[in-house]
Parts: sequence; structure tokens; C-alpha cells
Amino acid sequence: PKGGFGNLIALPLQHAVREGARHGAVAANIDAIKQRTVDQSQGVLSLADVSVCYRDTNGDGRAGDPGEDVRVGASFTYRFTAGGSEMLTAFGVPVPSIAMNLSADMRLENSVGSAPLC
Repeated sequence: PKGGFGNLIALPLQHAVREGARHGAVAANIDAIKQRTVDQSQGVLSLADVSVCYRDTNGDGRAGDPGEDVRVGASFTYRFTAGGSEMLTAFGVPVPSIAMNLSADMRLENSVGSAPLC
């Protein structure tokens, strides 16, 4: 989302996936990458919201070679709770929400074994 309220959530999440990807660039394991991303999300993300995969950019059929990319993604849906959401629900009107899917890629400095392809 551009500007306004959406940035209050999107900016910390973009920061979190970027920090997770930076961590992954030095060949950290996937669990550590996910945890770093969650830790940097200001309490917004859980481990289940974060994905990690590797891009085979040199076309050799393997992902995780030095110089290829690690991609960290996060999916989060913000559901509005203030401003009458209870009233909307009472009248059968869906509560507004914002679905966010953010990702960041970083170039690997080291080889990663058993890297899941994006």
C-alpha cells in the first residue's frame, strides 16, 4: 500500500523481510532466517507467516550456489478492529482488511545445501 495507514504496517514488514534476507545471504539455516524475520517484525509476524526459498539464477538446476539469491517472503492480513467493526459485523458487512505479501532477495555469499527452489 502507498502512503497513509498501510505504511504503518508495510514498512516494518518490509524491514523484517529485508533483514531476514540479509541474514540468509550469509548461509544461515532456514529456521534462523525465519526467526530473524519474525524478530524484526515488531511483533506482527509469526513463523508461519514467513517463507524462505532460493533462486537458481545461474540456470544449473541447483539453488543455493554463491552468487544466487535467497528470497524471504511474508504474508500478513491486517483486519481492522477499531471504528465500528463490531457494528459492521452485526449488519453482515465484512470487516475491511489489508492483505500484504512482501519479499526481499539478497545475493548468497556462501553455498547453501538442500535449498528449496522458489
